[in-house]
Amino acid sequence: MIVSQGKKNIIINGKVLYVPRQRFSIAHEVGHFFIPWHSSMCTCSNIGDFSSSDIQENEADVFASELLIPTNRLLPKIDGKDITLELIKELAQEFHVSLGAMTRKVISNTKDKVIALVYYSNGRKIIQVQSPSFDFNLKPGIIHRSAAKELLRHRYSNEIVRRILNRNVWFHENRDDFRIVEESLYQPNFNRVFTILRIANDSDYYAELF
Repeated sequence: MIVSQGKKNIIINGKVLYVPRQRFSIAHEVGHFFIPWHSSMCTCSNIGDFSSSDIQENEADVFASELLIPTNRLLPKIDGKDITLELIKELAQEFHVSLGAMTRKVISNTKDKVIALVYYSNGRKIIQVQSPSFDFNLKPGIIHRSAAKELLRHRYSNEIVRRILNRNVWFHENRDDFRIVEESLYQPNFNRVFTILRIANDSDYYAELF
């Protein structure tokens, strides 16, 4: 956003071809336009990351997320449902936003213990979002028994790989009171895997049997 002669102007990089990304970028800049205290020129390079140390950038991301995915419309669609990658993909298509934007919105508004992250072949993991109740500690490095590692090796895309694993495969906690569901999807454009982890429930065990 550029302020010139008292007027606010929005300029969007035309090289961004992915339509959901374009929509979020525009909504982000509209946030700068309408939030009263966002009055100076800003160059936005990490739109949608929600990780900037710049408070105004994060505020514009929150504005864009609420504009494109209104919480009051989303909550009835996730209430009582397991937070799965398939559900998030369906909602992303319905609201015309990216998988990442919808994942952040859904997981931020669930009471379940859920975490979403991206996973690279060298074992590096970047947490995208975790639910308010999430309190487990991720293990560092390569997760050897994970579908994420397998997807990085074989690199087949568009297929969600789902597994029920012991919690200590991904987390330091070594208790046996429950297991976790891992759902992973290879993202060829980034050579990484997108993974969601949550506590397994009775319906997950039933689906595993049949």
